Amino acid sequence: MLATACGVNAIGDTFNLFQSSGGASHIGTVFDGIAWPTAILLMSMSVWLRPAASDPLAAPKAPGVLLPGLGALSGLAVLFVGTLRHLSPWALGLAIATLITVGIRIAMSTRSLRTLTEERRLQSVTDELTGLGNRRYLFQVLDAFFAEYDHRRGPERRLAFLFVDLDHFKEINDSFGHSAGDQLLKQLGPRLAGSLRGSDLLVRLGGDELGVVLIDTDLNHASGVAERLLARIQEPFMLEGVSVRISASIGIAFAPADATDTVGLLHHADLAMYRAKLGASAFEFYKADIDAGGNRLRLVDELRVAVETGDFVLHYQPQVDLHSGEVTAVEALLRWPHPRLGVVPPLQFLPLAEEAGLMRPLTAWVLDQALAQCAAWRKDAHELAVSVNVSATNLVDAGFIDVVSDTLARHGLPTSALILEITETTIIGDFERCKHVIAQLCEGGLTVSIDDFGAGFTSLAYLGSLAVRELKLDRGFITPLVVDGEGRDLELVRATIDLGHALGLRVVAEGIETAGTLDLLARIGCDLAQGFFISRPVPASDLALHADFRPAVPSVDELKAS
Repeated sequence: MLATACGVNAIGDTFNLFQSSGGASHIGTVFDGIAWPTAILLMSMSVWLRPAASDPLAAPKAPGVLLPGLGALSGLAVLFVGTLRHLSPWALGLAIATLITVGIRIAMSTRSLRTLTEERRLQSVTDELTGLGNRRYLFQVLDAFFAEYDHRRGPERRLAFLFVDLDHFKEINDSFGHSAGDQLLKQLGPRLAGSLRGSDLLVRLGGDELGVVLIDTDLNHASGVAERLLARIQEPFMLEGVSVRISASIGIAFAPADATDTVGLLHHADLAMYRAKLGASAFEFYKADIDAGGNRLRLVDELRVAVETGDFVLHYQPQVDLHSGEVTAVEALLRWPHPRLGVVPPLQFLPLAEEAGLMRPLTAWVLDQALAQCAAWRKDAHELAVSVNVSATNLVDAGFIDVVSDTLARHGLPTSALILEITETTIIGDFERCKHVIAQLCEGGLTVSIDDFGAGFTSLAYLGSLAVRELKLDRGFITPLVVDGEGRDLELVRATIDLGHALGLRVVAEGIETAGTLDLLARIGCDLAQGFFISRPVPASDLALHADFRPAVPSVDELKAS
């Protein structure tokens, strides 16, 4: 309304200008007499009337050019009339001033439009959270490279694309909240950028996936970059005052050797990344003979067939009682002998089983095989318990407790023969539900153990409310222990063991790789120990070769006597 008032006022002034320069006319007098009161009325109404409610979903409108355009036309009209008849210097000056003002306004609008266009372009190719390039920018860069490749006549250029997938990122979001995950990604961007050349490109593809473009590179350089990126990723992050570590899997594909278009290059790097996630290496290069025709769907299908046919093996790692030196339990560790990828450890293929809904039949198979072997050992007078890892999917399965009970009964075993290991990150994901199921399992006489304690981010306040009977320290606690029995790492382990005992829990330490570490754990009161120093995970037939199940490790009494 205010703009309309200004327009009406301008029309009245224009007619007034013509009258003052060329003589009064009846029509001009009428327009001039109507315009001024109308403009004043509209201006007054615009002040007193309440503005209409705005639509927050409506797209912002671009600056209009109607009023500047009308001003320019009026100025040109005055100058045109001035060529036909004599105008006063005032009229001529006002017309020229109007044109200059309009020119300045158009220049400012053009500059603002260019700035806005550049801002919108940057927004469209930038990840809002991290400030890195996004998937759109990656496609622009790769499309430009392949377009140049199609028309290039000179020496061939090589480009490597590294597909980086962060491991354990979901656990951080579940434990700390998504704001902590966002904070980690913000810290990660500058850290990784420092490991790249100025000509390299780092982008965030979305979620916990990143991409790196290396132009004019080779296999050795790409390997070195992957190693540097992994090293920087594995350095600790400070999130809400807690030191957190993550890892990553990287797949690498080259252009034009592995792909001659953007979609194909990303797909092949994605395949290599999943092979790295399933295998022992943290990064892998795309290999057509292995990856051609393969993808996650193929891996899931192969996993489904393996579950149906039972194409898995169990290896067993003994746990030694540090008071007696005897092996009293073994942990059953699942392996997948894959026809193309070799033996795949569980941490690599279990996420696929979770996604495909295969955890129920897979866990049932593991329980059946492990308890059958335990029954065989007990028949040979080896009173061992067997530990089996279970997931959050198992705990929330309404029929899981019945599966455990039926399997124990089928093999004629008491509940003391089975220990169920649950990671603390599994518990925190659905604490109330897990708490309820754990209580039911313990009421039935089963032992539930918190596995990898210290690797996740749960509060110690949760520990006292869970009906667990065993605490299994993560190897990250054990590895830094100093052999001379000093240092904060040792005091932290001692305090954790004391806490477990105060809560009536049996404490197990895993990751024992030296005699000195075993000695320290025995001296500070740890109950059980497990690790490569005692025995690597082996098939049941190899474990049975130890006739009395007594590896050469000192007992507490022997240590006191020494």
